[in-house]
Amino acid sequence: MTKMKLKKLELKNFRQFYGEQTVEFSTSKTKNVTLIHAENGVGKTAFLNAILWCLFETFTENFKDQHKLLNDSAKDEGLTTYFVAIDFIDEDERHYYAKRIYSGSTSKFMVYEIKNGQHTSEISNPNSFINSIIPKDMARYFFFQGEGLNSTSGKQGNSIVREAIRKILGFTVAEEALKDLKKIKQEFRNKANSADKTGDIRRLQTQIQAIEEEVSSSNSSLEKSQQAVEEFEEKVKKIDSILMSSNSETVKSLHRERTTLENNLVTEKQRLKDELTDRRKLIAKHSTVSFSQRLSKEALDFIKEEEYKGSIPAPFNQQLVKDIIDQAKCICGREVHPNSSEFNTIQNLLKQASNPELEQRVMRARAQLINLSGSVNESAREFKLNIERVGSSERRVEEIKDKLQEVSTKISGTKDITAIKRFEEDRLRLKSYLDQSHSDIGKYKQLLESAKKRLYATKEELKRLDTASGDLAYYRKTIDYIENIENYISQKLYDSEKSVEQNIILLVNNYLKKFVTKDYKAKLNQSTYDIRLVDRVGNTVPESDGENLLLGLTFISALIELSKQRKNASGQIFTPGAIAPFVIDAPFGVLDNKYKGNISKAIPEAVDQVIFLLSSSHWEGSVEDNIRDKVGREFNMVAEVSSPAESKQDIKLKIRGEEFDRVRYSCAVDRTIIEEVTVND
Repeated sequence: MTKMKLKKLELKNFRQFYGEQTVEFSTSKTKNVTLIHAENGVGKTAFLNAILWCLFETFTENFKDQHKLLNDSAKDEGLTTYFVAIDFIDEDERHYYAKRIYSGSTSKFMVYEIKNGQHTSEISNPNSFINSIIPKDMARYFFFQGEGLNSTSGKQGNSIVREAIRKILGFTVAEEALKDLKKIKQEFRNKANSADKTGDIRRLQTQIQAIEEEVSSSNSSLEKSQQAVEEFEEKVKKIDSILMSSNSETVKSLHRERTTLENNLVTEKQRLKDELTDRRKLIAKHSTVSFSQRLSKEALDFIKEEEYKGSIPAPFNQQLVKDIIDQAKCICGREVHPNSSEFNTIQNLLKQASNPELEQRVMRARAQLINLSGSVNESAREFKLNIERVGSSERRVEEIKDKLQEVSTKISGTKDITAIKRFEEDRLRLKSYLDQSHSDIGKYKQLLESAKKRLYATKEELKRLDTASGDLAYYRKTIDYIENIENYISQKLYDSEKSVEQNIILLVNNYLKKFVTKDYKAKLNQSTYDIRLVDRVGNTVPESDGENLLLGLTFISALIELSKQRKNASGQIFTPGAIAPFVIDAPFGVLDNKYKGNISKAIPEAVDQVIFLLSSSHWEGSVEDNIRDKVGREFNMVAEVSSPAESKQDIKLKIRGEEFDRVRYSCAVDRTIIEEVTVND
């Protein structure tokens, strides 16, 4: 069960709400919006947190004095009990009643199924039951405090984006499983160490742990360096934008020249990198040839010298001598009798006669030596060309750097524009940081690669050790099995996270098309999880407060839609998504009327049930015009004050020409009451 629709909320003595009060929400499919009007300080945020406290015993970050939930008037009367109860239905229309009550010093949470209007037996594990409908980690994205919306960009924003994606994907259980597996693995390592009689296992296990920590540290440092590069590049772009918008044509011209030079520098550095890579390939290709050059020359000279002396090949053939002996007749026709002086002389010639197989081997060696000699010449030519190209690229890189320094000096020296000098100094400093960060990335990648190789080699050495001990073999096999599970889960988490990144941005951009008049799109930096607005040519837009809030709201809307898509997700690693009501307090903040209207219209179209908690500044105007036909139930929070009105202005809530109280004076107690509003269509 992964769907919830709220039917009713009951409160008693919770914060501003003295006594018992009830709100019934709209569950209509067409009029799926419940509106709750309230001015600041009356109880919108307390109402939202009442839902969170009841279901999850948690609060929004901006909810102050979280330990003071008992209503002040109730406390003054000596009362100690307060509660929040919620009626809700699931996707199969089953009806449930959840209640969290605090009395004296004890708190209790209970959930019942309601059948035929009656509570059935209490559900045994209510927290797990609620978590199966809406996982606690996802709750903050459904029960949402708009005024506390954080940015989706910058250092804080990127951590928010990544955390949100991981929680909507249901990573929490898997991540906790990885932590548990790490602990279990360590326990088995300790057992293996205890069973190790020679100490070799203990030594290798210690090395493996140290290398694993090194891998983790290098990964962390690599991520930080990558984030630093993104931050510095973003700051450089902002300065470039300022310089390009300068009133000085000289500055603009110099900056354009610098842009061209920097692009050329990137190209030349890549060319230099490619040439150095080619050099390493040449060394691998021609290393044998280069080191055997002298030996091959001496061997070929020796063969040629012996050929000149006539010893290679021999002056007569071995087979010819054998034929003369076998036939006992010389090639001149003279008889050659065994044991004669002539026979013995001819037989001794076998020692000097050439062997055909040996002749062939000599001929092959000679051919290979000639070929090797030719390869030496080829490798010399290739190395010479490579050395020339590397030298040319290195000179070109230095020339471009010198020109860039010259341009920077000219920009800094621009007359009568002191701000330009400051921007240029900042830019030079950022460029220096960028170079260092790029260098750090290369260093940490090398360290990471080296550590992974050493880790693999050490684990292989561990496998090769004698496993005569049954216990030791069992412990090592178990450790290997745990590591396989760890690798499987980690890879699944990584693959799922990467697959959803583009989907999230696609959803965000679908909302932006509806909301934004400018030709802007959202772009996610995959290494830093920074979401920014970019224009049609891909340049980052410096967002206003309103655009930042807009980007945040579209991101939350995309998360809810993604969770809805994942409702039926199955598997052994991730928890499925959820379909839940979208309860949002003060959503529109600094947005202008057009954006407010667009967003307020789009949210009810994307979510099954919406509960808006709105002040008059959020409500009046385009919001009312765009969602009036979606409103199924409507309420007004009225502040009742025990003090007299005296000269205080009586401000009314106006809905379709009708007026409703916002505050009442000279009341019995200080409290907020929730009254249903009925207006004529």
